[in-house]
Amino acid sequence: MQHEGVGIEPELGDEERHALGHQPGDEATSRESRSSLATMIRAIEAAGIVSLLGIAAALDARGIPSARGGRWQVSNVRNVLRRQVAG
Repeated sequence: MQHEGVGIEPELGDEERHALGHQPGDEATSRESRSSLATMIRAIEAAGIVSLLGIAAALDARGIPSARGGRWQVSNVRNVLRRQVAG
């Protein structure tokens, strides 16, 4: 659960991580994916698409799945951008 205004995400146990498709060693891959995603979002913004909805649509159009494998929502993009600033 994420509390409004606080970037806290719950720690997942082994069973939850497995259910979500995580594998041992995914932490490094996850960091690489976040870096690649950040680069992609910067490219989208450089092309003049700066709204959260526009970025979500551009990621979907490029066939990039969200973290859970689905379509991008405004909240997904907002969370990614917040993590980039905090990270």
